Amino acid sequence: MGTVADMNILAKKGNILYQLSEIEIEQLRTILTEMLIDIESVCKKYNLCYMLGYGSCLGSVRHKGFIPWDDDLDLLMPREDLKKFLNIFEKELGNKYVYTAPNTCKETKNNFTKIYRKDTLFMEITDVNSKFPRGIYVDITPLDYVPDNAFLRALKAYCCNFLCKIAVSVFYANNSNKQLIKFMKQNKKMYIVFRVRQFLGKIASIIPHGIWANWADKLMQGKPSKLMTDYTGSCYNKVYPVKIFLPTKKGFFNNNLVNLPNMPDLYCKITYGEDYMQLPPESKRRRHFILNFQPYYKEKISNFK
Repeated sequence: MGTVADMNILAKKGNILYQLSEIEIEQLRTILTEMLIDIESVCKKYNLCYMLGYGSCLGSVRHKGFIPWDDDLDLLMPREDLKKFLNIFEKELGNKYVYTAPNTCKETKNNFTKIYRKDTLFMEITDVNSKFPRGIYVDITPLDYVPDNAFLRALKAYCCNFLCKIAVSVFYANNSNKQLIKFMKQNKKMYIVFRVRQFLGKIASIIPHGIWANWADKLMQGKPSKLMTDYTGSCYNKVYPVKIFLPTKKGFFNNNLVNLPNMPDLYCKITYGEDYMQLPPESKRRRHFILNFQPYYKEKISNFK
């Protein structure tokens, strides 16, 4: 809908979004760390591969924990390990958590897996009218092989990106709300883009959102090669040699020993640039856009118990 800078500028206008206090940020990070420990424990028990990714990996390398302004946790798993993890999820984690993921019995709003803590509330501005869980969550992105051939890789990237954008547009069309519209109206260009996405999503809604997400997820999967991608939002924008990820190596995150990509420095350089150790300007610091936060909250999540 807009660049990170655009969204952050809008977030500072008015009082539409909820600003976490310092105490609430610490509560959020405490729960995210607990979730990481629980997930890591299951992976260790079943010999499954996981690693920190995106800003969480960057935070481990640069800060030995959360990036100071960060409010989420991102993990990566090779595709086959993620499938095994979801198969044993209910048995090992179902009492505290619920998940959504494409191509499973748990329909998702995203093209990747999300693990939600049941007794919490972390309502983002896009979730007011959605049927999906609203708890504090950890994102798990699958690591998929990509074609070694540059032409086939580019072709597959185009198709994956197309399906991802259609899936998101259908979600916007089916889950609009007054707060989101009010937020977007603060910037004319972003509001027009948002309305266009909704219009296209309405047309594409002849096919349910979940099916679009499933198609995108299926297409992303590939046969073993020398290259992998870890980003399902705009898939294949960055590809990495397999050796950057595997085997994993150990690092620290909030005083916990965790798994990182095999070459965390090179991973961060490819993902964030050569100067990734330098703090970015405030306008480029990512954040989530939430309406309500409660670290301990009871809510019946229909269809996701």
